[in-house]
Amino acid sequence: MGPAPAGNHGFLRRDPRYPYSFVWDDGTRYFMWGQTYYQIVLNAMADGGWRTAIDRTISYGMNKVRLLLTPWCASGSSVYPCVYPFVGNDHDVLNAPYWQTLDRIIEHLETSNTVADLIIFTDASTAFGTQAQDERYLRYALARFGAYHHVIWTLTNEWNFTKQPQSYWNAMGRVVRREDPWMARDRFLRPLSIHQRTRMDFEFSGSGWPVHAVIQFGLRNGRYPHGDEWGNAGIVFNRRWGMPVVNDEYGYIGEQPQGVVARYDRGQYRRVIWGIAVGGGYGSAGDCGKHPCDKTSPIFTADWEDQDEYLDIRNLVNFWTTKGIQYWKMSPGNHLVTDGTRVYVLAAPGDEYVAYSATGEPFTLRLPAGTYTVEWFNPETGAVTGSGPFSTRTASRAFVPPFVGDAVLHLKRR
Repeated sequence: MGPAPAGNHGFLRRDPRYPYSFVWDDGTRYFMWGQTYYQIVLNAMADGGWRTAIDRTISYGMNKVRLLLTPWCASGSSVYPCVYPFVGNDHDVLNAPYWQTLDRIIEHLETSNTVADLIIFTDASTAFGTQAQDERYLRYALARFGAYHHVIWTLTNEWNFTKQPQSYWNAMGRVVRREDPWMARDRFLRPLSIHQRTRMDFEFSGSGWPVHAVIQFGLRNGRYPHGDEWGNAGIVFNRRWGMPVVNDEYGYIGEQPQGVVARYDRGQYRRVIWGIAVGGGYGSAGDCGKHPCDKTSPIFTADWEDQDEYLDIRNLVNFWTTKGIQYWKMSPGNHLVTDGTRVYVLAAPGDEYVAYSATGEPFTLRLPAGTYTVEWFNPETGAVTGSGPFSTRTASRAFVPPFVGDAVLHLKRR
C-alpha cells in the first residue's frame, strides 16, 4: 500500500483537546464553511453543471458540501427529473444508477479535498419505509460511504418535520455511533449530527450520540433583527454543550421570507457570517439565487450562480486560515467589551484577540497590560491596515476603525 494521495489528511474528527473545533487525523486544522446543494444527485443524473458548482464553491473558500441522499423531488422542488435511491421508491429494491451517481459526486469531492456532509434522510414521507427498512438503508449508507475519509454524517434535514419522534432519531444516531467502523480514533470522533427547525438551542444536546451541534438560526429567528446578533448568539449559546457548533442554515443568499422585516442584503449577510465566526462557530452557505427561493434556486438545482456574498465568505475564510490565528484555542469574550455597540470578541486571553465591530463605530476592550501588534481587516474588501504595536498599562483600551463600515481588529501580544 502506498502513501495517501496529496491532500488526504485522514478522517475529519472533533478534537477532544479543543472540543469546539475540528481536526484531520494528521493534525491539520479544519475551519468548516460549507455550501448547500441539497439535490445535487438529480443534477448529476441529468448531466447538469454540478462539477462546476462544486469547483466554483471551492474557489471561494468553502470546503464542505451539504447534500441529500434522498431527494425531496416529489414535492416539486427540482427542475431536474425526479429519481429515488430505490426503484419506484420501493424500499426493498435499490436503484443502482442512482447510487453510482452518488459515488461520482463523493469521489469528485474527495479529489477536491472537500468534505461531503451526507444528509441521510430528509423531511419528506418518501424518505421512510418501515423501521427495519430505514435501519437497513442507514447501514447501507454507512457501508457504502463510510470509508471515504472526507464524509461526515447528518441524520436528516429538519427532523421536526419528518413525522418521526425524537426517540427514533436517537436510535438512528446510536446506530451510526456504534456501527460506523471509522467513527472513532481514540477520543477523536467523526462528525455526526442532525439538522432541526429554526430555534436557538440544539435539541439533541443531551442525547449522547451527536459529535457536533447543528442549528438553523437565521432570518426567522424571531428575536434578533441584526445578522451579527443572531449569528453570534446562536453559536455562543450552544457552546455550553462542549462540542463544535455549526449554523448550517443562517440565511440563504437572496432569501427574504414573507413577514420578516430584516432586510437581507449583502451587508447583513456579511455581518451574520462574522458574528458566527467570532462566536467560535462555523457555518454553511446556500443560494436562493437572483429570484425568489423556489425550485430553480441553486440550493435545489446545484447549478452555480455568481453572488457577491461569496466574496465575503472568501475574505472570512482567508482571515481565519492564512494569518496563523489559533482560533481553535480561542473562546467567546464579549464580556471584554466595555464600550461599544454590537461588538463581538473571540479571545485567547492575554495572548490573542479578534474583535468584530458590526457597526464600524469605536469601541473599548479590557486587556491585560502588555505590548500588542495591531491589524485592522476590512471584511468587505479583504484589505489589511496595520497600525504598529502599542503598549498598555491600563485595564482598557479604545479602538477606532480606520475605515468606514464593519471592521475586524486582530491583536496579538508580543
